[in-house]
Amino acid sequence: MNSNTEEIEKLIGSIQFDRWVFGFPTRFTIASHKHQDHDPFRGSMLFPEPLIFGEKFRERFAERINEMQRGKLPDHFNLSDGDFTTIKNIRVRCLGRESLTRLSQTEVVHPHADWWVLSTKKFMVLFVGELDGSELKPLSKLLEEAIDLDALLLPSYGRIDNFNTHRLSDPEQLQREIAEIAESERRKGRILFALPHPVIPKWADRVANRI
Repeated sequence: MNSNTEEIEKLIGSIQFDRWVFGFPTRFTIASHKHQDHDPFRGSMLFPEPLIFGEKFRERFAERINEMQRGKLPDHFNLSDGDFTTIKNIRVRCLGRESLTRLSQTEVVHPHADWWVLSTKKFMVLFVGELDGSELKPLSKLLEEAIDLDALLLPSYGRIDNFNTHRLSDPEQLQREIAEIAESERRKGRILFALPHPVIPKWADRVANRI
């Protein structure tokens, strides 16, 4: 077991990831991309501020505020690829196309979502809100290179009938290959958190609830 397991689980439980929670979030919210099923504005409860999202999604979230007649964005940070901010002693870094290509040493084109790294002086966590088939190899390569990584938050899928939208070779590719990646990471001693899309996987140490 990771020596920081309790601290990592406490931290993860205090953050809202898109529309998923592992506890009662109080610190902040990270939005990986703009699709409705990930949009924290569409959740069943108010999300904790600040809201953190990638620069390329600022326009979409501003539109959501107008739709809600709220007038302005809540307290927030919009970060470009590679940028970071520090909130309550947690460093939060945005990984977009260029960072993912560099860190994985594999070409990444049009990533489905931004990936995020959360770190303290004791541990490091990677949050992947959603991904396409073309990002499975970069994910594996990045995980090989990131030797200091302690935990992962990964989406879990079932059969995807419209699999072309995720750039897949078959409907079960994401379900199958993410499970393989997760089991490989478990053998390294990393903690595995699942974000059901909507399937609850067998490989997860902790599974989030969608709100």
